[in-house]
Amino acid sequence: MRARIRRCHTTKTKDASSGVVRESGLDYTILQPAIVVGPCDILVNNIAYFLRRLPVFAMFGSGGYRVQPMTLDAFADVALEAIDGSHRGRVLPLAGPRDWTFAEMVRAIRSAIGSQARIIHVPSALAFVGLKVAGLLLGDVVLTSDEIKGLTRE
Repeated sequence: MRARIRRCHTTKTKDASSGVVRESGLDYTILQPAIVVGPCDILVNNIAYFLRRLPVFAMFGSGGYRVQPMTLDAFADVALEAIDGSHRGRVLPLAGPRDWTFAEMVRAIRSAIGSQARIIHVPSALAFVGLKVAGLLLGDVVLTSDEIKGLTRE
């Protein structure tokens, strides 16, 4: 049986957790990555999954919102620095070296996997309904409303 990980950490929950850690008196480094890409990442692999299997990929909104994906290796390098104490007592927002629009990223994934899926733009609410249906069919959470809000708000 495949284990499922529920992603229920809202921004409010993450902010509250960070506050507890900062006020604890313990040494800490809080890493806040934008989008981490690599083997087994959720967002890029979900996009590729749908691009491979569907003739149409529904992108929420305009797709003009910015993303700054970073590689898993780059994230691991910063995590190792944090373990060594290089960033003690800091909150580090992390992002990759390049600004992409979400639409550019989706097109790059489509090209990389050789998909011919047509990309269409739909209102976020409609895309979310589609993702909920897909999640029910797949038995997993594809993307949460908080994750959509986070992406579209950059």
